[in-house]
Amino acid sequence: MSVERSLREAWGMWSIGRPDPQAVIRLACDGLVEGLDTPKLRELASLSIHNADRHEVRELLFFALSELGERPPDFETSGATLLALQFCCERYLNGELTPRELCSWAHQHVGHEGPAIAQQLVLLDDDMDRNDVTSGVRDFRIETDAAAAAFLDASHALAKSCHPPGHP
Repeated sequence: MSVERSLREAWGMWSIGRPDPQAVIRLACDGLVEGLDTPKLRELASLSIHNADRHEVRELLFFALSELGERPPDFETSGATLLALQFCCERYLNGELTPRELCSWAHQHVGHEGPAIAQQLVLLDDDMDRNDVTSGVRDFRIETDAAAAAFLDASHALAKSCHPPGHP
């Protein structure tokens, strides 16, 4: 996954009230290592992960994305929520979230009225409720793996159609 895309997804997490300043600072450092170099990205990477002001990190993230040619979505849009869901799916596929955590998050933040490309994850949460996933009766890992991968494929294809060539 590209650092630029990860930074966009981190912006999405921020938009739903789940900021992770330390992760953003680490991503900025990764971006510099990968050859991305803008003034705000350098400033962001120079912050201490132990005592960075989250408001400063948010502001620098916004401007760093702008310098990289990205227009961060407004916090009030479904685009920001989909970016956050991309971040959650990546975390799930990296083993950082359980199937229940991912699908519950999708249900809570996207809901049944949300975009069609996220509905498989939302519906899996309903299935988990019906099958009492905590009892271990049924493992939803295979279905969740497939739904997370399908969502990422669809959302990245949608993002590519919205960005000019040369942007991730």
